[in-house]
Amino acid sequence: YEESFERDFALQYDMSCLAFDGTIDCYPNPNTWTTFTKKNISDVNTENTTNLHSTIEHKDNIFLKMDIEGNEYKWIHSLTKDQLQKFKQIVIEFHFPFDEYRWNCLKRLNETHWLCHFHPNNHAADCIKWEQGNGCRRIGDVEVPRIFECTYINKDDVNETITKNKKTIPADIDNP
Repeated sequence: YEESFERDFALQYDMSCLAFDGTIDCYPNPNTWTTFTKKNISDVNTENTTNLHSTIEHKDNIFLKMDIEGNEYKWIHSLTKDQLQKFKQIVIEFHFPFDEYRWNCLKRLNETHWLCHFHPNNHAADCIKWEQGNGCRRIGDVEVPRIFECTYINKDDVNETITKNKKTIPADIDNP
């Protein structure tokens, strides 16, 4: 029921917004720059879901913000490389990335996009509780949160050499 990011983004950049959510009846604070569709995003088109393939077919330079509670993996796997290339920037929340299918999804996204920011989800950021299934899971020497938000930029839009970040997380720009 919160749409301030979409509102601020659309107004700042004078853009329209397409919003999809099958769990609510109407868009919060209806406005002229947002077109709302009461469908969830998934890997297939049904009466209640969309895979967005026809929506993005004639669009380029897309900014995507996505939080679809675990369905992000099968949706990303449903896209072709050409469809992924249509997204210039992606802000996305990932859930429970601890199996090969989900890990391969992250690798697939990294073929076309650079990860430029990583943020542990505030709800799941307590790594101390990872043994109980909350917080984080240890993979080698790294604590990986069970839910995290990522910002990606299309590799075609980066004209400089990318180096690995050596800064600790959370960084100064991260807030609860």
